[in-house]
Amino acid sequence: MSEWNKRFTHLIRESRPDLWGNWALAPHLQTGAVGVLDPSSGSFKLVAEAVPQARFADRAASSTWKLSSEGVSRHQADARAEAAFVDPNTGLKIKPELAYTWKFQKKQSLVSEFAIAHESVISDLGVLSEQYEWLLRQAEKVGFARDGRIVQGFGVITGVVYANSGVNLGANEQDASYTLGGTAEGLHALLGDKGPAGRLKASYGYSRETRSLDKHVWPATEGTVPSSVIPIAFAFSSFEGTTLLPSWRRRVERLAIYLDSKASKVTTYVVKAKLSYYLKGKRHQEPVITITGGLSGAFADIPLSATKMTLELVFKGVLRDEKRVMSWDMPLGQWPKGEMHLDITGTWPGSSKVTIRDDLNNA
Repeated sequence: MSEWNKRFTHLIRESRPDLWGNWALAPHLQTGAVGVLDPSSGSFKLVAEAVPQARFADRAASSTWKLSSEGVSRHQADARAEAAFVDPNTGLKIKPELAYTWKFQKKQSLVSEFAIAHESVISDLGVLSEQYEWLLRQAEKVGFARDGRIVQGFGVITGVVYANSGVNLGANEQDASYTLGGTAEGLHALLGDKGPAGRLKASYGYSRETRSLDKHVWPATEGTVPSSVIPIAFAFSSFEGTTLLPSWRRRVERLAIYLDSKASKVTTYVVKAKLSYYLKGKRHQEPVITITGGLSGAFADIPLSATKMTLELVFKGVLRDEKRVMSWDMPLGQWPKGEMHLDITGTWPGSSKVTIRDDLNNA
């Protein structure tokens, strides 16, 4: 898959960090599908149509999907001067009423606009652990198993955002543009501009572009209506051995905790950080880290198999210390990127605070 899917995925994750993009609208990305995901591109290779015994549920979703990078604008214009076309909703030859034009000021800018049908998810991810032996056999077929264990990158699509219709457009050149023209109702339905689609299905009568664009439109042909819903984004779960990694987004080699007291200029506490966890049933204690106000520290080489992890932060005071304790039973399965970023703030003798940085943990 092209660089466009990377840009698309990055844009999606500003609001939905658990999702991968499907820029090219590949139809094989279905809820429950089993296969291999390349984290460098987001491309998915199908191995099996569905994991056995998985049950699916629909999740509430907005009726519209509108994402764009900087320098993209959409304009509306009267299109009645254009040539007549056969309206697929009525079978009549009519004049276009309306045209939408997207203009791209910058090269590599993009826009994604869709009328959402629904979001489908596996209702209970426990089925993936229950079906581990079956999944392991599928992974062995494509070389994603080692020593009888599944390796990262092989897994299951656990959720899909489906659209009735819409467009993915990316500018390969500066000042590119793309136009769709047709009936007002057909175009409104195409992009979900008027909410959920009514009796008329999405359609357009003609398309036009200037300069080079990477474009993926559904329905793919002018003068037609959508034949099915199309996947535009998906969530993926993988494994490290037998440990399920929900919302997997990259290969994790080691676990790490990053502690930052630079978030506030007035942080004055000295903090003693103590980390312990279990490896193969035995408790392991990391060397204590001392962090003074305005500096940072890290436990950056934690084994993937670490469990029952406890982080104790002791904020040093003159008469008494303040203690904050955080714990994770299975950090590898709980931290999407294998990292936990924490901000340490507080001005002595006032209260101290530890903040989980979800923006960094999920980026």
